[in-house]
Amino acid sequence: MIDSTKLTEIVTEYINKCETDNHKPTYKGLSNALEISPQTIANVAAGSYNGKPYTKHPHATRCIDNKDFEIIQAIYAPRTE
Repeated sequence: MIDSTKLTEIVTEYINKCETDNHKPTYKGLSNALEISPQTIANVAAGSYNGKPYTKHPHATRCIDNKDFEIIQAIYAPRTE
């Protein structure tokens, strides 16, 4: 599982690069930065896996802890400006 501090660091660097390059964050771009699949990013952003909510007890192969889902979800949440 990716450590919370490391996850925050990588996500922050990715978002800063997106802002510098003037493009929106993508699942593929963040997945490359985190070295995990774009589908994993999509699942975490949705909070579900194959249409089922993630359980509170993560499987041994889970890459991102439940408590860190909000870090990913905040990136792709609809913005109201």
